[in-house]
Amino acid sequence: MGVHIRGTLQRIVTGHSLPPKPKDIVMECNEIFNKYSCKKIFLVTEDLIYYKKFKSFFKDKLITLNTPRSKPNIFGNHNEHFTKYNRSLHRYKLGEESIIDTLLLSKTNVFLYTDSNIWRFSVIFSKNKQIKYEFITKKNSKNFLLSRWKWYLHYYLPFIFGDIKYKLKRNK
Repeated sequence: MGVHIRGTLQRIVTGHSLPPKPKDIVMECNEIFNKYSCKKIFLVTEDLIYYKKFKSFFKDKLITLNTPRSKPNIFGNHNEHFTKYNRSLHRYKLGEESIIDTLLLSKTNVFLYTDSNIWRFSVIFSKNKQIKYEFITKKNSKNFLLSRWKWYLHYYLPFIFGDIKYKLKRNK
C-alpha cells in the first residue's frame, strides 16, 4: 500500500486543501490496509508529525525512504526544506527524492493520498490497476492572513471553529 500525505506547508497555503488530522489519516489508512490485506505501507510525507504517527502505529509494516522531514511550527516555519540547506546539493536531492517517491508509489496496488502533483504523476507512471483513495478536505482561505491560522483553529479549537472534516473518495 502506498500513502502520500502532504502536511507542513499545506496547513497555511492559501486556497490549498487542508491536511487531515494525523489520527484521521492513520485510522482510514488502517481500515484500507486491513480491507485489502496489505502487508506493508510505503509512506511518502515531508511532515514529521505524520511520519511519527505512522511509525508508532504501523511499526515494522512501515517502509519509508530516509528523506528530510519538517515539524511545522505554529508561530514560525512550516517547511525547513526551503530555508535550511543542511546537505550538499539539497534542492537537487529534493527533486530527485520526489521522482523516486513518485516511481515507487506507482508500483503499489493500493494508494491513499492527499491533493498534490506527486500522486497525479504516480498514477500516470503506474502500470498497475491501482485501488485509489483520496482524502478530500475543505480548501484553505484565499485570504493570506486567514489561511495562516485556519488549520490551527480547526485543529486546536474544534469546539469553536468546527473539526477538520474530510471525505474519503475511491477514484477509478
